[in-house]
Amino acid sequence: MTKKEFMRKHDFNELDFRNLKRYEQVRTNGEMNMFEYLLMMEKHNLNGGSKLATWIISGTNYAEFREVLENERNN
Repeated sequence: MTKKEFMRKHDFNELDFRNLKRYEQVRTNGEMNMFEYLLMMEKHNLNGGSKLATWIISGTNYAEFREVLENERNN
């Protein structure tokens, strides 16, 4: 799936995609507990707020994002 298809499927804009990339960057750095980070997103409207926090933990959404991100990096 392309980035454009992914964004259309999930009704995301460029800011949402950039916020997901930020989340992935924090996750891969391993410097922060991601459960705490998700809680901060939800409570303090950080990095996409509760909309993205809920989306990240729902089903296979995040795995799909990571596939799209990997495809974007390889192209």
